[in-house]
Amino acid sequence: PALGEQAGQDDSRRRKLETLPALISSKGRVAQGRENFQSGKGACSACHRIGDVGNLVGPNMSTIGQIRSERDLLESILFPSATLVRDYEAHAIDTTDGQSLLAVIRRSSPEALVVADASGQEITLPRAKIASMQTLPVSLMPMGLDHSVSEEELIDLVAFLKNCR
Repeated sequence: PALGEQAGQDDSRRRKLETLPALISSKGRVAQGRENFQSGKGACSACHRIGDVGNLVGPNMSTIGQIRSERDLLESILFPSATLVRDYEAHAIDTTDGQSLLAVIRRSSPEALVVADASGQEITLPRAKIASMQTLPVSLMPMGLDHSVSEEELIDLVAFLKNCR
């Protein structure tokens, strides 16, 4: 049953990906999208930064409108693991003291890795304490964030992101 439900949700997302881009330029309200981002609606600012608002777990979105179309932006929200931005890949890290982390590598040196977890907290891991590390084929950005906002709010958000230059 869960797989059937997931397939139905994927079909719904694909339909949105085909129909919503045309509505973004005609109905999207940039100011409302900005307000929603800044207030944390949809959880975007928990990981992404625009200007001085948000965190830097995921890519900085301050100029995303220069390089991404409305459809690209919408696809990244609806299917976050479809394309992964280089240097923001999720890693599963196990330490010699039994900790398990999901994180993005911020900095690397021969002695240590500095990683950021999903909350944005930076952690320094001495290389001698890393038991195993694997790059994951999925984004830290969870599926289903489109369900946390209405269709109108999603259209406004993408209009705002497209306006970020």
